[in-house]
Amino acid sequence: MKKLRNRLIFHFTLQFITISIAIALIVIVLLFILLNYIAKDEMKRNIAVGTLEGIFNETELYEDKAIIPNNWKEILKPRQMWVQVINNNGDVIGEFNTPRDLPSNYDISDILSIEKNQELEGYTVLSRLDNTYEELYYFILGESIS
Repeated sequence: MKKLRNRLIFHFTLQFITISIAIALIVIVLLFILLNYIAKDEMKRNIAVGTLEGIFNETELYEDKAIIPNNWKEILKPRQMWVQVINNNGDVIGEFNTPRDLPSNYDISDILSIEKNQELEGYTVLSRLDNTYEELYYFILGESIS
């Protein structure tokens, strides 16, 4: 009788642990699916802000060079959007789909004007300052006003 009781306890415990792990994994997977859905929905509602945020978070910065991920380039191109990454000296260290009439170097008054007016050379722009490194980086995302 004691053997049977021990076997029942062992099987119940094993099933309980297995089901608990399975439920935890299902909840985690559902949470990731929900977060992905929320992020995509937010991106659809406000494409420019979501795009700038994504580029800001995923761009790799190396000694005077910014590498913008290809998945963001694929999003920018069909929407006639462009991006520039500016270093502490005002030099453009990374860009994609940038119109030819935009400068490759900015001074502080240009950046302050961009921040204030959210416009640059006839383009609507959003900008964000990255101060996570010793050197500051400034991201500008633009699109045609049309």
